[in-house]
This record gives sequence, structure tokens and C-alpha cells, in this order.
Amino acid sequence: MNASHPFAETRRLTRLVIALLTLGLIPLFATAQDDSEARDLGEQQAFSPLTTEAEQLWAAGKWKKARKLFERVEQLSLSSRERAHAILAQGDCYLKSGKEWKAFERYRKAVDNYSSFIPFNRVLEIEYEIAQRHFAGKKGSFVFIKYSTRDKALEIYDHIVTAAPHSRVAPRAAYRAATMAYEDDDYELAIEKYAKLINAYPNHELSAESRVDLAKTLVEYAKLADGDGLLINRANIEINRFLTLHPEHARVPEAQALQAESLDIEAQRLLKLGEFYQRSAHERLPASERYLSEVVGSYADTPSADKALPLLERAQAKLAARAEQDAKTASQVPATDDATTPAEGTDAAVTPPAIDPETGEVVPTPEAPAPAVPTPGSGGQTTAPSPGPGTGITTPPAAQPPTVQPPAAKPPQRDPSDTTGKWLLPVTDEVGE
Repeated sequence: MNASHPFAETRRLTRLVIALLTLGLIPLFATAQDDSEARDLGEQQAFSPLTTEAEQLWAAGKWKKARKLFERVEQLSLSSRERAHAILAQGDCYLKSGKEWKAFERYRKAVDNYSSFIPFNRVLEIEYEIAQRHFAGKKGSFVFIKYSTRDKALEIYDHIVTAAPHSRVAPRAAYRAATMAYEDDDYELAIEKYAKLINAYPNHELSAESRVDLAKTLVEYAKLADGDGLLINRANIEINRFLTLHPEHARVPEAQALQAESLDIEAQRLLKLGEFYQRSAHERLPASERYLSEVVGSYADTPSADKALPLLERAQAKLAARAEQDAKTASQVPATDDATTPAEGTDAAVTPPAIDPETGEVVPTPEAPAPAVPTPGSGGQTTAPSPGPGTGITTPPAAQPPTVQPPAAKPPQRDPSDTTGKWLLPVTDEVGE
């Protein structure tokens, strides 16, 4: 049996290690970075020689060359941890070069795909700082054209809230996004974001801040258009909740001022409705009285209450005058007996005239005789007044006998048995002389 060389096993192991190092399958030595950068490893980690070379270029301030090597590490490495480290290193290189948006895109890729292999909260903090320092209010330029980069800051905040809603920085990112929407006068978006923050982080200190800011946004939005009063009502609800949950908060005076302003806005809305329904073209006095009564009764401490009072008195006076006139008109209508008096707007029953059956002519209706008048000294006996001039009594004409018309002559007839063609004379009942 041949004895092996005492160093043979060592040489074989050395060749194997060299081969693995060459392929980048095992690390050579560990690298550690200051925690001011995104790729803070916490504990020391070991990576391939290519990563080591890239780190050396980074330390020398050659960020562009270092970034290109880190891109090769991302493509070639079989280690998820090393790829995650390379992606973060690319973001650091872009950040040092002043390309903040490209840096964010690399950090976002690491957060979305390698969250288990990176210092997660640290990367989110850097994203937040990028939005705060480089995009909130910063102006970009392209061929002498200035443009706002606030939309990019909003995108970063939204990414933090979406990717890590339970992270330490998420409530701050959500609050900043809502505040930016308010500052840009996008009240609908601001209302949506403030409400989401309150629901997602009810116990966070920014929840109280967001409730006051939500009420403020609702009040500002109501000044533009709030025909049905829903925005002001919601603002009052949020203010009351804030004052109930946080009576000692530093923003209590601001909330109370907002409450007074919201009450005045609602009173103005009701006052305008009361005035509108007193106009001649749209007059509805009961509706006007209802709106103005609410202003005077529920918003007595607002300036609108002083304006509503004379309008309310005028509406009530008109309503009282109309009610009095209606009552007077109803009392002047006489009572009628439906059994003896024809209904209003109808004619009494008229007896049709008589027709003579023989002549077919209308028989004139004789006038009714005058009532008998008692004669003085006659012992209560009455005599019918005699017709005469000045008495108003006329004597009806004597009835004329009906006129009998003679029967029409019959035409001559021909004897059907006579062949001579003679005509028969008509037969009459009269006897000739």
C-alpha cells in the first residue's frame, strides 16, 4: 500500500478553496460599513472578492466605478444576501453622486425583493430622508424649465406606507404625504390620507395631529363648495372627537377656533337658504322660516344670527297676515243648503216647454197669476188684482183654434186593365156641385 505524501491532502484542499474563491462561491473576508449608509450589515458578513474590490473603490471615493462592480455582483452572485448588499451599495453610490431618485429606486428594489437580507428599518429611514431633504419643495430643471419634484416625494412616502405599514417610519411618511396634499390644495386627497392615518394608527401621537388637520382641511374645502353641509358636519365631528380624546393637547386652542369657524360657515349657509326662499321668484315662506329659525336658535353666537333675526320676523309677519286673510275669507262665504239651492257654478233645473201633438208647435207657457192682495175693509178677504196699466199684470191672449191643413192631392193613377192608355182621375171625398 503506497503511503500518501504528508502534504498531499493539504494541497488538494488548497486547490479546492482557490477554485471556489475564483468562482465567488465562498467569501474571502468580511467587510463592514458605517451605519450612515444603507448597506449597514450590523454583524460582519463575508462576501466575494468582487464585492471586496467594489468596497475598496467606494472607500477611495470612486463611486461610479464602485457602482458598476456592484452591478456585476448583483448579476453574478448566487447569494441572496450578497445581491441584496450589492443593490443597497448601488443606491449609496447614486446618493453620493447626487442622483437621489435613482438611489431611491435601488433602495425600493431591495425593500421589495430582499427585505429579509437588509437592515429594513434603516433603509426605510434613508428613503424618508431622501423625500424630506431632496424632494419636498425642491425644484427640478430640464433645459431651463423648472418643475416641481413634490410628486416624487409623495411617491416615496406612499412606498414606505405600502411596503412597511407597521414600520417605525410609516406613520411619519403617511402624515407627510397628507400634509403635502393639503399644501398643494388637493383637499380631497388630503382628506383621504388623513383619514387613513387615523384609522391605521389610532394610538400614535400623529393620530391626534391628523385629526385636527383633517378638520382644518374639511373647513377649507367647505369654503369652496358645501351645498348640503356634509363637510362642515364632518369637521365638527372630528373636532369634538379630538377635544374629547385629547383635552390637554397643545392644539386644543386651534381646534376650538376651527369649531367656531365651522359653526359660522354653517350658519351662513342656512342664512343664504333663508334669504333665497324669500325672493319673489322662489318664495316659500315656511321653508325660509325653518332655516332662519335654525340660525337664530342653534347658531345664536355667530354674526349670521343677527342678520337672520329681521328676516325671520318678516317671514313670520307675512305668514301671520296670510293666515288671518284666509280665516277672514273663509268666514265670509255663506252657508248653502244643498237640498234646495243649486250648487255654485250650476244652473237651476228648467222644465222643458210643452209641444202641441197635433200641430207640433211649442205651446207658450202662461205666466203665473199675481198673488191675491187683501182688500182693506174687506174683513180679511182677498181679491185678485185686475189687469191694467201700471199694475204690472197683463192679460194673456186668447187661445187660437188649431189650423187644420187639407190633405195633399193625390197624383192621377193609370188603370192597369185599360189598354187605351187613359188615366184615372183621383178619387176624392168631396161632392161636386
